[in-house]
Amino acid sequence: MVEKRNNTAINLKSYYLKKKKIWEARISGLNKLSKLVGWSRLVAFLLAFVLPFFVFELGSWLFFSFCFFFFVAFMLLVIFHNKLIRQKNYISYRIAYLHREIRIIDGDFQKEPDGEKYIDQDHEYVYDLDLFGKGSFFQFLNRTALRGGENKLAERIKKLSFDPLEIKNRQDAIKELSDFAGFKGHFYALGKVAEEKLKDRQPEIVVKDFEVNFISAFVKVFSIAFTVGSSFVILLTFLGVLPWVSLLLLFLVGGAISGVFVKRVMKVHSQVTELGQVLSRYGQLLVHFDSAKFEGSLLMQLQKRIRYNGQSAYVSLKKLSIAIDQFDQRLNMLMGVVLNAFFLWDIHCCHYLMIWKRKHGDQVESWFEVLYEVDALNTFASFRFNHPAYCVPQFDEINIIKAIAIGHPLIDASDRVSNNFQITADRRICIVTGANMAGKSTFLRTIGVSLVLASCGSVVAAEKFIYKPIPFITNMRAIDNLVKHESYFFSELKRLQFIMDQLKEKGELFFILDEILKGTNSYDKTTGSKELVKQLLKHNGCGLIATHDLELGQLAEDKPKSIFASCFEVTFAGDNLYFDYLLHPGVTQSHNASFLMQKMGLIPKRPANM
Repeated sequence: MVEKRNNTAINLKSYYLKKKKIWEARISGLNKLSKLVGWSRLVAFLLAFVLPFFVFELGSWLFFSFCFFFFVAFMLLVIFHNKLIRQKNYISYRIAYLHREIRIIDGDFQKEPDGEKYIDQDHEYVYDLDLFGKGSFFQFLNRTALRGGENKLAERIKKLSFDPLEIKNRQDAIKELSDFAGFKGHFYALGKVAEEKLKDRQPEIVVKDFEVNFISAFVKVFSIAFTVGSSFVILLTFLGVLPWVSLLLLFLVGGAISGVFVKRVMKVHSQVTELGQVLSRYGQLLVHFDSAKFEGSLLMQLQKRIRYNGQSAYVSLKKLSIAIDQFDQRLNMLMGVVLNAFFLWDIHCCHYLMIWKRKHGDQVESWFEVLYEVDALNTFASFRFNHPAYCVPQFDEINIIKAIAIGHPLIDASDRVSNNFQITADRRICIVTGANMAGKSTFLRTIGVSLVLASCGSVVAAEKFIYKPIPFITNMRAIDNLVKHESYFFSELKRLQFIMDQLKEKGELFFILDEILKGTNSYDKTTGSKELVKQLLKHNGCGLIATHDLELGQLAEDKPKSIFASCFEVTFAGDNLYFDYLLHPGVTQSHNASFLMQKMGLIPKRPANM
């Protein structure tokens, strides 16, 4: 049973350093014990095969007694030493988990997996919000131990939930996991151990895809009858009832029968070989999750999915693991030949695999999906644990977004400038203006990332965050496509068309647009932008539009009940610029492009009297 703890008002770095020191002390002790056991094992081996010869003259019984005693001691020490190696391996991952948390607290997360493979330039919001890739939020957030868990985390980020009940259940699950001290670290270490020898295979796919279709009813009965008969022949031969040549004949007959199925057996074995130990380790993850006592509905539902007839899926997975390990005996040439010649070993193994798959084949994928889901939830639980000041989002129908002191989670708290912001069912569109580098794009991404986190059931970097869970889409970074012969402007128009089509289809949509129609002249840009905003409003759209086009801000005066303007300002002091990164009401009154160009020597400075 894992104890619960309250993670408010704690010094996170000190907490992780303390835990790391405890685990380092444990592994140091294990290293010393491992060396002692290693030397003891060598001594036991020498005593087993050297000492008996010195007492041989005292009697053969003493000779064999010494051999047996020290050989047994040697084997027990080997088993114990292997156990120590597994313990050290596990602890090394616990230490790695804590070390990573310390590094990320210090702002060093660029060495973590960046999720670049999940980048999708056509996605509704992923590409614009820099959710994946170098320096991305995924790289900062990800704490998964399993490859399937990483895929699940990316899936959760890319396919959001907009059902308040589902999101609430995820919030409860994340809170519960966050409050379980040690659960996340234990799950992470077990997961890393499980995937050590996995290579490029996904275990649930291997188990789902392998086929055993050559074990007919006749083959089944014949193999059992042959094994029973073979056992009697071997027994009677050793009792002297049958001549020793009987074993040779039996060996030849069994070998011939096994040879008939060898190609089909090898095909099955090539799919599952060496998977037994991996499945056993995944089983430990199932036990860890299944044995925990949870109260939230989502976690309890996940536990039910890994139980079969009142038993944990671990029991079934363990049986498969043992069966595959037994099947792998064919890799030992001597054992493989003997077992197959006398007992048709491979056929019995394939028969058991066929029975197991018929019974559990449809459930395996679901079992592993539970592990991947828990792995992804653990990531959000770690995020919540590491940011106790962040808030749990609440739901509302009146406020599309109401945020108090909201900021971007990638910006360190000491540097972060937070803002208050609100969009309601009536005042649905905000026109955001501001000078270059004043903070418009960062603010847009802050809102976008917060919506992603909220819809995943996570906490948000704000004192308070109330929102209406609805689909959202962005247009912040349109690019040209030479392969499709599409210009920048045409790509942007296609994106805007996609947004409009989605809005008409879904009936309500939150959008985040940054500098729309910047690929055309100023007149077309202003005229087109105004008409686009009117269409978005007409079809029940709501959201943010950042622009340098100050005329677009006039829409707030034309439609004050539904459109409002906010801005980021810049202050000039001599040759310096000062940004407060605070959101102000109204349209910006400051400009800095010419000032910056003059300062960089791109254009001549104007005389002071001009």
